[in-house]
Amino acid sequence: GPKMLAVLLPKIASQKVHPGGHGEQAAARCRRIICTLVRIQQDEGRDFIVYAKQNDGAWQSEEFQELLEDSRLHSTRIRWCQMKLTSPVSGLGSQCVVKVISSMDLGHKGPVCKCVAHAPLDEFLEDGVRKAQYMQRCWRQIHDSILSLAFAHARSFRAATRRQGTQPESAASALKLAPTKRSPEESSTMH
Repeated sequence: GPKMLAVLLPKIASQKVHPGGHGEQAAARCRRIICTLVRIQQDEGRDFIVYAKQNDGAWQSEEFQELLEDSRLHSTRIRWCQMKLTSPVSGLGSQCVVKVISSMDLGHKGPVCKCVAHAPLDEFLEDGVRKAQYMQRCWRQIHDSILSLAFAHARSFRAATRRQGTQPESAASALKLAPTKRSPEESSTMH
């Protein structure tokens, strides 16, 4: 299996379903598969990270309850503003939160920020196309931030002793994540 598993909960896992309603079985199956993969990683001593919006319905599901109650796992929440996501209108950070569970202590103390104010979510909502493009850029930044944090704390990338010396060698410090290629128009709208 992989040394580290990273999962952004898919929409189907959090699908609002009614008992017996269409999609209930598919959503539950998706959540069971994710939980099984996480348990395999955990049982074999490999790292994992699972993340989604804090208010994602999957976190309250029956399938995730046992996983969330496991004292070996680490859970934290990270505000969008802590990931440098700001409103294109006011420049203020967003108070939206991403919940993260992982096999590693990410060294993050929760959604504490030093922002004087946050942009209301409706400030981000323009027309459908612009909103979709903005949200796509936001989630790209969230993925970059979460995965960078995970790689920095994963056991498989932690310091190991060299055979020929005693200096620790850290794969995390040597790891250079390639920047995401963005079109010139995306780059200009990100600042």
